Amino acid sequence: MSIIDKKAWRYSTDIKDIVDAPRELVDCYFLQPFHLLDLSQISDDEIKNHAWASILEFALKHIYERDILPWVKKMIPNMRYIIGEGGEKYIEIVLEYFMEQGELSSEKDYISLINKEISSKIGEKLMSYFDKVKSEIKQEGIQQG
Repeated sequence: MSIIDKKAWRYSTDIKDIVDAPRELVDCYFLQPFHLLDLSQISDDEIKNHAWASILEFALKHIYERDILPWVKKMIPNMRYIIGEGGEKYIEIVLEYFMEQGELSSEKDYISLINKEISSKIGEKLMSYFDKVKSEIKQEGIQQG
């Protein structure tokens, strides 16, 4: 006899039955192959029209540029729109991603841009995060040295 007595099991064994969504949506989208986008083939102007997705698409497309600051400047209107729609945390996460993964010619200019053009609240959070990271790097250097 197996660990689970099959006669006692009263529920479906199909994972699609557990998803709390209309069945036609589950059948259409759940566990289907992913459709990948080649962002390098989509113009920046077209990406800007993708509302909330535009910020992440833009970040993924340009994160390896020599200096991410000019690219952030181009997305300021979209970021302001998303913040106005209640997406402040989303913008904060993307801007943090730029700081962590992107190259910045000037961290000071980056924070200043965010404070002036996007949100001083987000700028303060990113500055605190930046200071924390610098402190951790310094502490790690002391421990290794």
